[in-house]
Amino acid sequence: ALLSDPGHQSFDSLLSFLEVQAPEVARLVREAELPERARRNATRLLAALASSSERFAPALAKPACLARALQMAGASDYLTELLVHHPEDLEVLDSVRPAPPDPSTEQLEMGWEHRAVLEAHPWATARGLDLRERMALLRRHYRARVLELGAADLAAGGPVFPMLRRWSVNAMRSIASALMIARNAVSPVTAASDTADWPFVVVGMGRLGLHEFDLASDADLVFVAASEVRREELEYWTRVAAKTLEILSSYTRDGTLFAVDTRLRPRGQEGELVVTVDGLCTYIVEHAQVWELLTYLKSHPLAGNAQLGQEIASRVYAGILNRLATYGDFEGELHQMRRRLERKVQVPWSNTKTAPGGYYDVDFAVSYLRLQHHIAAPPGANMVEQIRILRAAGAISSDDAEVLMTGAGFLRSVDHILRLVTGKAPNGLPEHVGHAEAAETLARRWKLISAEQTLAPQLHETQQQVRYVYRRLVGSE
Repeated sequence: ALLSDPGHQSFDSLLSFLEVQAPEVARLVREAELPERARRNATRLLAALASSSERFAPALAKPACLARALQMAGASDYLTELLVHHPEDLEVLDSVRPAPPDPSTEQLEMGWEHRAVLEAHPWATARGLDLRERMALLRRHYRARVLELGAADLAAGGPVFPMLRRWSVNAMRSIASALMIARNAVSPVTAASDTADWPFVVVGMGRLGLHEFDLASDADLVFVAASEVRREELEYWTRVAAKTLEILSSYTRDGTLFAVDTRLRPRGQEGELVVTVDGLCTYIVEHAQVWELLTYLKSHPLAGNAQLGQEIASRVYAGILNRLATYGDFEGELHQMRRRLERKVQVPWSNTKTAPGGYYDVDFAVSYLRLQHHIAAPPGANMVEQIRILRAAGAISSDDAEVLMTGAGFLRSVDHILRLVTGKAPNGLPEHVGHAEAAETLARRWKLISAEQTLAPQLHETQQQVRYVYRRLVGSE
């Protein structure tokens, strides 16, 4: 170790050490102008790097990586903690990639083929690796990508939906890889790597289905098999699905990926883990409640057989419209469901999701308009993309569309900031002073608020605007 006692260093003593041993690193630390609240994170990070010459070498060779890591230390306790425990990952900060452009309405209307299922990582099927080694690689790759994405978002900000699309792709490719690993684990000799031959699809729901997955999000998944599979085949794919869940959610020495929730399948926990296409569509047409119609409207096939996934997406949407026709007062039921959610889940006013004027209001209004006017959207279209489609179809005025798009962007941006800072799904604006300061700093860097503003008033104003439009579109109190 370069430091005799790397775990018990003060910021000043560590800086003195660096002045002698690595003056260029010491200069970077000074130039970072770390606030007092960030010095503990920076000290732990630098001590972890200085615990061995192998770990310290990248910091010397790639100062840009260290500069990003120090910026991370000033903004995110969670991401800093990842790097403290895995200082070997410092070099991934050298490959920060720009966010992809937000697609236009015309691109969206081109359809499914531009949002096809993702392929697994090549090593998911590489020879010579056992299950444990593949699971370790999956976790290491996911963690490195989380650090890379987090560093990019902390540094640049920008429109939140392209950022969330990158987080979604990371999760989706991890799921595709876990599925491939599981298939090989269940049938190591006969497993085919070409998913086009599989009668099986993993469908993403919720935030994953919207391509709005984020740090600390749960992955809502439904496993679907082709309707013509025999009973023994269905049992086989049920074993593959169970193994996929184990690979994704089990905790190992390399950590875990993300929580997985399969309760959105037909009949929830009481239903079969794998449902056939016919079974899924029959359930939607005959039994789905209003909240389930909104849930399945966000479904997006993301791993497995792409052609079967396209069939599922088309049939699910048709089933939703058929079920909708049986509801005499869909608007009233939708609004009552929103009110029940507000009463049942007691949250602070600053909760960006469930509080009045939160993201649920945007979601419910957009889903209502899509169903009322029978307007389809490509699987995986995020909320702003769906609003653009509604506006292009004349289903919403330009003024209302602008309020909902601006509101959705602001609410998701605040939520993303709080997740980056704390590593948790937020229940509202943070009470922790350090977290609150870090969130305000990021909000200004991302130009969500001006230098004179604070988040709370801007959030409250956004909620009021969103709630006003929601009430007019879906129903009054």
